[in-house]
Amino acid sequence: MCFTIKAQQYKVIDSLLNDYNIDGARAIISKTSYKDSSEKLLDNAQYYVFTNQLDSAFINLFNVDTLSLSPINKARYLDYLGKTHIADDDIDKGYLYSIRAKEQYLKVKELYDANAFNLTLYNLFADQEYYNYEPDQLLELFGEQAIENEWNDQVADYYIQIALLNFNYDNKKEVMQNLDLALEYLKDDNYALERARIFAIKSVYYAQITQELDSADYYIEKADVIEKRFNIPYKTYYTLINKAAITRLRGNYKETINLLKQAETLKHNLYKKSNLKFLYSLLANDYEDQENYKTSLEYLKKHINYRDSVNIADQFVNLTKYQTVQKDKQILLEQQQKTKNKNLAIIFGGFLIAVSIIGLLVYKNTNRKKKIAEQQSELEKQKLQTFLKEQELTTIDAIIEGQEKERQKLAGDLHDSVGATLATARLQFSHLKKHKNSLDNLDDIFSNTEELLSQAYHEIRNMSHLKNSGVLAKKSLVPAIENLAKNASVSTSLQVEVNHYGLEDRLDNNLEISIFRIIQELVTNIIKHANASEASITLTQHDDDLNIIVEDNGKGFNLSAIDKQGLGLSSIEKRVNFLHGDINIDSTVGKGTTIIIDIPLKTNAS
Repeated sequence: MCFTIKAQQYKVIDSLLNDYNIDGARAIISKTSYKDSSEKLLDNAQYYVFTNQLDSAFINLFNVDTLSLSPINKARYLDYLGKTHIADDDIDKGYLYSIRAKEQYLKVKELYDANAFNLTLYNLFADQEYYNYEPDQLLELFGEQAIENEWNDQVADYYIQIALLNFNYDNKKEVMQNLDLALEYLKDDNYALERARIFAIKSVYYAQITQELDSADYYIEKADVIEKRFNIPYKTYYTLINKAAITRLRGNYKETINLLKQAETLKHNLYKKSNLKFLYSLLANDYEDQENYKTSLEYLKKHINYRDSVNIADQFVNLTKYQTVQKDKQILLEQQQKTKNKNLAIIFGGFLIAVSIIGLLVYKNTNRKKKIAEQQSELEKQKLQTFLKEQELTTIDAIIEGQEKERQKLAGDLHDSVGATLATARLQFSHLKKHKNSLDNLDDIFSNTEELLSQAYHEIRNMSHLKNSGVLAKKSLVPAIENLAKNASVSTSLQVEVNHYGLEDRLDNNLEISIFRIIQELVTNIIKHANASEASITLTQHDDDLNIIVEDNGKGFNLSAIDKQGLGLSSIEKRVNFLHGDINIDSTVGKGTTIIIDIPLKTNAS
């Protein structure tokens, strides 16, 4: 009896294989009458990949005529080729083919198969210690699509991965909850082996993380009972490794070594090199713990040999070149063949058109050369004149711009420096006028007022010098601010406190001047407008950042209703922005004002 191949037969085979009905899958392939030999080769490869007969899988795949494949079979070809390379520890090629398989499945709208590759790629990235990549977005995409489409087996795989991400002592509740959620999606009898896998994961957690060895024994035995029904060597291998880990924790090294040697005798091809590398490292360590150094050394040598053969670090060079993956040679040939006739037609048509217009072009070109020769000299003269005019305009613009900037700077300095100093002197005169008959420190106030006027005089005089800071020429920033606070505090109606932290070294001179002017303007605003009795200035340097906080307990204001120009806030904001800083103003009517400024020092370094 023979079967006629159907378009979706591979899904029937896949279903049988996932149910571990190996004979049933083999029977369908054997009894089907194939019209296309590539179809049979792909079905054979599908069977051999699942049963881990990697050599047979490669032979069938290499004999596939890729030029004759339909779009869905192209996806299957890339799918099986990627899985075979991964199982053979050729991670680099496995990655490249997996990327292309996912893209091809998306093209043919096979979304379930495409989504499966999100998990495949996630595991490739997550398992490689040599590759610096964040694969979480692949896992999130895999989970979202599985849940949205109600693909139960993929939803279960998603919760298993979440459990593994939380695999530590403090997350016992999260681990068990996610594993139990996965079991809820695997109640169907067809998912028996998947349930066994979850029991094995629980056993590993109880053994390696919490060391609840009785619970570890319980779950590994549950897994073993299920797996023995199917007699799959590579699953038996992992079960023996897990049992050995539990006996090792109990200190029974003899039984541990016995279990590991049983695992060594199992014949299986899935990740054979990586598994043997891992197994031999365990045996080397266990024999060393038993002080059997000779046997330990033998297994250590075997471990090193397999580690070098796998050479994962070198294989992952191409993983950093995702966008430069080359097309498969045979697929490229197919594309070239499809475009060959089209290119020939274009070339022939283009030749006819070219012959038709060459004569016309030659005629027009002769006349054009004459005109160009006559116009060339005139054009050169015009270009030279235009260039000279542009240069002249550019020079004039630069001069005007420089003059305007200088005027703006002078106006700003007069407002921020001299204006602030005279405002303080004016306040003191006002204080004298109101309390001239009741002041005990009259001489001090006169002396301070005289000093302020003298300071204003010197500031105006020093503005003629390019980099003279007035206040900061001989002092650093902190003493200058402390002096500013002292002068502002001469009236008993306002006390200004200065605190500083981390400002051990002087800053760039221009930067110190700019910061001083900002603080000076803020203090002037407090004196003029705040009606405050107390104010504080705090400067804190954190590495390459300077934080400035100016606070007062004055009457505050409504930020949305005030005139920034009148308060000088516009000028302050411009200065802060010039220093690439940020300014935040917090004021409430009746509760004072707090202004916070952050200035990056590294950006403003000389």
